[in-house]
Amino acid sequence: MDGTEASFLSEDLTTYAHGEAAALRERGHLYRWLSRVFLRELSAEDVGDYARGSGRLLLQGLAEDERMGRGAAMMLRQFDGGADGDDLSRALAGVYGRLFHGVGGRRSVPPYQSVYESEERATHGEAWRRMCAVLANLGLAAPEGSREPEDHVAIQLAVMAHLCDLAGDAAEGGDAGALGQALDRRHHFLTSHLLAWVPTFSADCQASDGDGFYAGAASVLAALLEEERAALGVAEATPVTSRATRNDQQ
Repeated sequence: MDGTEASFLSEDLTTYAHGEAAALRERGHLYRWLSRVFLRELSAEDVGDYARGSGRLLLQGLAEDERMGRGAAMMLRQFDGGADGDDLSRALAGVYGRLFHGVGGRRSVPPYQSVYESEERATHGEAWRRMCAVLANLGLAAPEGSREPEDHVAIQLAVMAHLCDLAGDAAEGGDAGALGQALDRRHHFLTSHLLAWVPTFSADCQASDGDGFYAGAASVLAALLEEERAALGVAEATPVTSRATRNDQQ
């Protein structure tokens, strides 16, 4: 290989690395946004952002995506009626409480991996213990002000965003070893946590929320995870039992 060929090869690798870094950072942005969606109720300021600001631009962009478009359009529709921000925030807070705080009784959708993987439907199970270890190993903590168990879906999505950032940094820096390690950790976290239960959680959200805001968010999340699964060549996991099926059996 002469000097010219080596130069072209180096440029190609640099271009690839920068493209990979950009893709990973975009994924991280989506995971971080979805983490905020599921972590707590929307404020009136959040509602205004989705109605007129950067949140609306984000949803409009996602609405053009082949997989995520349906869910993003469902989310957008909630802000198209010109409702007062405080009124809509209170209405959506009621939906959040019904779905995720148990207010909806049998139609509630527990946002915890332990509940989905435990016969007793109990929190703080084996998945919670593994998540505590993941956070400790990464030097992370639950979001400030959160009292949720560490296997809450929003905390897992925040961890996934962090892993995307780590891989993006390694790709941008051209550190093949660090990139390989970061991608391995990302792959392991996807298969042992998110892909193990979130597709079923997302389906339950859509069943309980109809065509509402959180059903739309769950649809976007399910589409994002399916893209990840297909891109990584991961076989579909055996689905955990859905909330609806368990309720029917009781």
